[in-house]
Amino acid sequence: MRKNFITGILLLAILVLNLPVFGQLTYTESQPRQVVLTWQNDPSTSMTITWRTDIRGDKHTLRFAEMPDAKPRKWKNLEAETFTFDETSAWLHTVELKNLEPGQKYYVEIDHPQLPDKFAFQTMPGENNRRELVFLAGGDSRTRRDVRREMNELAASHNPDFVIFDGDFINTALDEQQWDDWFDDWHEQMITPDGRRIPVIRHPFPPRHHEPIESVDSTTSIGSSAIWLSAIARGREGRPREREREFCAGA
Repeated sequence: MRKNFITGILLLAILVLNLPVFGQLTYTESQPRQVVLTWQNDPSTSMTITWRTDIRGDKHTLRFAEMPDAKPRKWKNLEAETFTFDETSAWLHTVELKNLEPGQKYYVEIDHPQLPDKFAFQTMPGENNRRELVFLAGGDSRTRRDVRREMNELAASHNPDFVIFDGDFINTALDEQQWDDWFDDWHEQMITPDGRRIPVIRHPFPPRHHEPIESVDSTTSIGSSAIWLSAIARGREGRPREREREFCAGA
């Protein structure tokens, strides 16, 4: 009886140790991850796509087409701008797709020899194909990652055209692990069942409890304005402000 009890305890321990922990995904150093979509220009004819890798690599590209099974000549290839900054060990890659068709669904493959990231996105409607838009707005995701993940899942289930986020992403502005968790969760969860990634944009309203951010160019993307990890506004010459500021992105 005692032997069976001990065996049962050991089996239970093995099962518990092998249960998946949310957000603890395994990536290779060169694998594209933490993909974020936003806009710098007209949302009906453009899309900015940013992702990270753990090493710089030689060249980072993506390709896109209007159909997932399009012939090779129908796919357009673009090379990403690659950069990093002092507060992170990550390398960031960003591409702006321009001259797109309004209200059109596009299919994207971020290149990788073994693990390309494949998804879709949709431009906003234009003058000739107007429709009602569905969007969600929120913020203050600093604490309770478990609750944040529940909210992400609920948000994605509503199939919104985009999400407005009004700041206070994490607790500590320069905590790389907190930013990694936030963007890993966004990458994993803010995608619809049919593979469409949901864009995120800055709030269009005056900040509620932060000073206005006057030093971030309104044409920067979510990847390059907040630079993934930093919730501080950077000076015109690139020097960080001492005071923590609100994270803004998009047009």
